[in-house]
Amino acid sequence: MIPKSLLKRDPNKAMLLLEGGGSLALKVFHALLMLSVSVALARILGPEQFGIYSYSIALVTLLAIPVQLGLPVLVVRETAKGNVRSDPAVVTAIWTWSLRVIFYASALVISAGGVFLYLMWEKLPSEMRMSLLWALPIVPALALAGLHGAALRGLGRVLMGQLPDHVLRLVFLLSLVLIWNYWFGISISSTAIKIHLIGAIFAVWIAHILLRRYRPVVTSRPKIDPTQARQWIHSLLPLGFVVAAHGINTRTDTILLGIFSGPESVGIYQVSVQGAQAVALALGAFNLVVAPRFAAFHEKKQTEELQKLATYTARMIIVMTLPVLVIFGFRRNHYRDDFWF
Repeated sequence: MIPKSLLKRDPNKAMLLLEGGGSLALKVFHALLMLSVSVALARILGPEQFGIYSYSIALVTLLAIPVQLGLPVLVVRETAKGNVRSDPAVVTAIWTWSLRVIFYASALVISAGGVFLYLMWEKLPSEMRMSLLWALPIVPALALAGLHGAALRGLGRVLMGQLPDHVLRLVFLLSLVLIWNYWFGISISSTAIKIHLIGAIFAVWIAHILLRRYRPVVTSRPKIDPTQARQWIHSLLPLGFVVAAHGINTRTDTILLGIFSGPESVGIYQVSVQGAQAVALALGAFNLVVAPRFAAFHEKKQTEELQKLATYTARMIIVMTLPVLVIFGFRRNHYRDDFWF
């Protein structure tokens, strides 16, 4: 509960603490679910097949970068601005334009991936090429889930924006993995990729239902101003660069390890990485909360309030990150080499 004194004295900090705490709880739950899915698949598939699965997912995540191209960040910003102005037409226009970008970019990326698989079909191991083939449709699913979540966060529904992709998808995926393995068995990575694809489609479906519930009412068909569209394209360049750098930084290690060391090393490494990512939970949780607030303060020219929010957020992230580092520092010598397998 938020102290009433804080709520009366500074409602912005109080709401940030409430939403940030909820977002952090979702992030922690998300990390636990990711770790549970990784451990379950690692034990079911074994290091080699799980390595092929992890390699395919990492490659697909990289392919999704040019499809999204910083669109979620742009959608959060423009949706928050339109929401502040009480202009639903602008909000709907950025959503429609973003959907078109994702459609054309996905078609281009999937076509390029299909050509690559066709050229490399005989050189790739059979299970690797089948896993990559089934992983390609995950690209638009990831982009659509990110777009729907960004739209919900821009409308101020921060927790709702994270729920479908960060929680429900993984709960559904973990449940489906365990049920499928119990009834039919999962022995190859391509089966796990198919289950992952079903989970991604499920997340998009749930996010679409939530967005239809909370979206602003528009009486006429949204018209996209060509001048505004050009501004959005110019905004995508720096945003896309930042997102691409982050995506490449988080996935290149898995790709390179698979190239030089093989799928078994990727399988062991990937599960370990899932545990290490707990350090950045607070940063990711609060970033999702403050992004639409930053956009709203900037639109209202409230520079002082924006600075206070940025400072307070940085302090909260440090406070919540330090305990995780301390726990990892004390526990680093207590894991066995065969812990995951």
